[in-house]
Amino acid sequence: MELSRECGLPLTGRLWNHLLQAYLAGGDVQNAELSLLQMKNRGFPPDVRSLECFLEHFTATSNMQEMRRFYALVREGFIGPLDRLTMLLLTTCARIGKVQEALNFLEESLDERSNTSTDFEMIDELMTELMRVKDMSGCISIWNFARDRELEPTTTQCSIALLAATESEDETLKSRVHKLASKNQLDLGTKSNSGVPSADFL
Repeated sequence: MELSRECGLPLTGRLWNHLLQAYLAGGDVQNAELSLLQMKNRGFPPDVRSLECFLEHFTATSNMQEMRRFYALVREGFIGPLDRLTMLLLTTCARIGKVQEALNFLEESLDERSNTSTDFEMIDELMTELMRVKDMSGCISIWNFARDRELEPTTTQCSIALLAATESEDETLKSRVHKLASKNQLDLGTKSNSGVPSADFL
């Protein structure tokens, strides 16, 4: 960065992102966050790789306080890939067993807008990640949350909820999922695009 200044080179968004990633690779979160603030002041959004580097650090440390501060920093008046950031946060929370934090992030996102395709994708991705880490109770929590918000279910959500209900031997949940899938004309006899196990698998 100093060499760039001495040579009179413009401080581009790409250069800032490389600097941000270098700080994170060295475990220097303080300077990484300082760089993020400087980027924000100059109107440069972090790229997806920079966001992933931040979240890799938080995954390793399981520091939800740092993660929440970072999330607020990026969201507050900042033009950046917020939908992608939220999806990364949700899957990170799922990976480290922080389902309640995932619900909190999800609720904040849905409060800003609701019933968009992005909302459904976020819930699908979160439930899929929870299934991958075999957190079936977490899958059921997300399913119930989405139903409480009266969001339309997707084939992915129904398939995972059925799998979770089968493993927990929850016949009531299985019945509710089947009824909702039928009402919304969802075919649970085929695999979803994400490769989630379908009703045939069950």
